[in-house]
Order: sequence, then structure tokens, then C-alpha cells
Amino acid sequence: MSVETAPEVEFAPAAAEDMPVIRAQLERERLDTERLEPDQFITIREGERIIACGRIKPYEQTYELGSVWVAEDRRGRRLGELITRELVRRFPQDEVYLTTDAAVGLPAYYERLGFLRTRILPDELVAKIKRVCETLNRDAVGMVYDRRIERLPSLAETFKAKHVLERYLPRTPLQHNLALSRELGCEAYVKLENLQPIGAFKVRGGVYLASTLSKEERERGIIGASTGNHGQSLAYGANLFGIRCVIAMPEEANPMKVESMRALGAEVEFHGKNFEEARLWAEETARRYMGKFVESNFYHYELLGPHFSTVKGYDAYAQKIAMAREIGMDGIVSAFMEAAVWGTPDRILKKLEERRALVGDFELATSFRFGGTPFDL
Repeated sequence: MSVETAPEVEFAPAAAEDMPVIRAQLERERLDTERLEPDQFITIREGERIIACGRIKPYEQTYELGSVWVAEDRRGRRLGELITRELVRRFPQDEVYLTTDAAVGLPAYYERLGFLRTRILPDELVAKIKRVCETLNRDAVGMVYDRRIERLPSLAETFKAKHVLERYLPRTPLQHNLALSRELGCEAYVKLENLQPIGAFKVRGGVYLASTLSKEERERGIIGASTGNHGQSLAYGANLFGIRCVIAMPEEANPMKVESMRALGAEVEFHGKNFEEARLWAEETARRYMGKFVESNFYHYELLGPHFSTVKGYDAYAQKIAMAREIGMDGIVSAFMEAAVWGTPDRILKKLEERRALVGDFELATSFRFGGTPFDL
């Protein structure tokens, strides 16, 4: 979502004399009227008349975007979107939170603007949602927009990451492969990511993530859910920087991956029969105690950012972005785990039969060894 101020409107601060009008309109629309102060609001006006407004509501530990209102006779002109974009631009922290009523379809509106539904919220907003649901009988939900995904990494930031990583990780060699060259009819080179410490390229993400955490975040620690390489990446990075790391895994997780994470210093918690149940435990634990949940591949590859949609050859990633914005992060993880072919031999065969029933016969391209898993496992 671009947060540039639209040139066709001007945003004006609210004054004390505006508050009776603003309060009346918010009450009429059943929007949040708690602790209204003029310095929280921006407005769009036609002459002296306020035709749209919204605010950044302060709490003790966080902020919330909300109370977005547009005059009924001025709707359909994108004024609500413009107010929201401007509030996002002015928001005093990168993680922009809002709470809204699911029953009237507002989450879908904000999802079109780039927000995602989430249960990972600051405690004050969790308390607000509980209060609203219990006292007003509404289906309140939390949403988040991360401003850090809006921009491409600069060349300077790319080199910064490179310089951080080269202090901790070897540079993987690029080797010419004669057999592939003959088969493909070109000069084929193989990047040997299996030579990284955990046997997979994902280790870079965990190391760089750990290097960017603030002192407060390091004290809280890292918690994630994984069945393999992602968890090892987090564990490796946390170990380098002396950070506590907790990884949630299914009860029947790969024992080699479990021992690898423990050897790297991570605490492994077994919850549920599959990844989804383990992930839900990690999410709830992170929200209640540690405050830093690292979602899986979307944040590894920054899939929620705009860059993949503009790079040729990354159409599949752009489709994932659109899907995530449509159904939210919880939905995309569940959908991926449901669609992917993984697990015990019986589960894999069942999933392949389901796929064949949908698309007919197909050629199976797979790998029985990924990220350094022993061949005899």
C-alpha cells in the first residue's frame, strides 16, 4: 500500500470545537468513541464542513488506527482509503494495528488496503477486543499492517546484510556441473547451499533476523513453529547472538531435526499432531509471553512486500501475496499445509491420489533429501 498523501485532498488537524460533531458521527456509525481528543484526529473538509476523519489512538504501550468515518453523501470517493493511508504514514510505529467489526464486512475493506487479520496483538488491544465482544456483542477482530514491507531494500541495506552474514556464514561455492550442462544444453552451475551450517540457505534469514533485534526484543527471545529448516535457522541465529529460542514442533516431528535444533541451543516444545497445531501453540505462547512470533516462509522471503509483483519471473510469489491479503496469514498457512504433500508415507500417498483425482496423471518431481536430511532417514 502506498502511503503517499493524495494530491487531490488536504488533511487538516481537528480542533476542540470539532469534537462534538466528530463524536456525534462516530456514535451514529457505532465506531470507537473512547478517549476522544482533538490531537488524535486528522480531517478532510469541504469549506468548514468535516466530510471525513480518522485518528491514531494512544495506549500506554502501543497505538491503534481507528475511528475512520466518511460522510454518507461523500462515500464512493475513496476518502476513507485516503484517511487510512495518511494515518498509516503518520503512525508512530511500524506495526500499524486496528480493531474492527467483522460482522459488517470491514475486515475485507482493510485487507484490500494491505492489512492482515491477526491474533498477535499487544495486550491492550487484546483486552479491548475481549471487552467489545463481551459488552457490545460484536465480532471484533484485530488487524495489522507492517510499514516495513512497503519498500524494496536499498543497495546499502543489501550490503549491510551481506556484511553481517559474511561474519557468521561461509560463502557457498558456485560449481560448474558437466552432467547438467549436457542435459540442459547450456553451461549449468550449481550453488551448493547444502554446505551451509544447517544444510540449507534458510540459515541466512535466522542469522540476519537475530542481528536486527533490539536489546528489548533479544531479552524477550524468539519463538517460532517449524518442522525443519526454518526452526533450525532461527535456532542457529539465536545461538549466535545469545538469544533464547523456542520452537514448536508436532509431536511426531522428524527426530533428526529435533536433535539439530536442540544441539543449536533451542528449546523444543511438542504440541499437536501436525504443524498447524504446533503453530497455533507457538502463536498463542508468543502473544501471551514473548511478544515476538516469527511467521514462517512469508517473512523469510518478504512475500508481503510489493517487490515480487514487479520482478519478471516471480508471478507465483505475486499470487501468494494476493492470496495472503485476501484470506490473511492464518488462512494462507492453513491452506499451504493442507495442499502440500508431506508427512508419513501413508499421508503422502493419500495426498498424491487426491491431486491425481483433480488434475489427472502428472509427472512427479520431488526430492527425498532436503536441507541435509540423511538418505537413510
